[in-house]
Amino acid sequence: MSNSNPSFPHILESSRITLIIALSATEIGKVMLPNYLQFVNANTGEPVDFLNEQPTFEDEVAALIYANAINDLMPKFIRKDRWQTTDGKEHDMLVMERLYPLPIHHFELAIRTEMMQQFEAKLKELHENRFVHGDLMRPTNFYTRGDQEWMFKNIVQTEEGLRLIDAGFGKVLSRENIELFVHTELRERAEVDYFREYYLG
Repeated sequence: MSNSNPSFPHILESSRITLIIALSATEIGKVMLPNYLQFVNANTGEPVDFLNEQPTFEDEVAALIYANAINDLMPKFIRKDRWQTTDGKEHDMLVMERLYPLPIHHFELAIRTEMMQQFEAKLKELHENRFVHGDLMRPTNFYTRGDQEWMFKNIVQTEEGLRLIDAGFGKVLSRENIELFVHTELRERAEVDYFREYYLG
């Protein structure tokens, strides 16, 4: 955490679809902006919806509340709020615990080994309580292939240990999603092995 005392709120990250806003020293806001990107089938000219699996504001709130009731691996959900962008439009804002990430290899190996064990135990506890994160290892493309820091952006190192961010793809096991849940859990177990090599390497 910096010694400077910036005025709040201020935008930490901005992209086409999200804003990450420091609301205070302890709270951070996430705003999901409308996504107008449209794909078209080159043969038929018909619109193709590749984004129908994109998480909604409500999905992320529900996932955080559920995960918070199990353990503290995910940031603590604080409240729902509204944020007005510079164009005057209001958008839903998710307010949660503010984390202060450190470089992923900040601590010596012995401390990282202990933190890795704690991380795996908490992730296993989430799985055993029917919750999967769904975005542990981000998919790569031509520009990010082999970039482990980018792939594991949703796992952050803090002073207290490893934490998970971005619950938008989080899933709770239900009769309707059992196949997807099992597939995601198995994938996450393999991804943890890959992350362990990177984190302890």
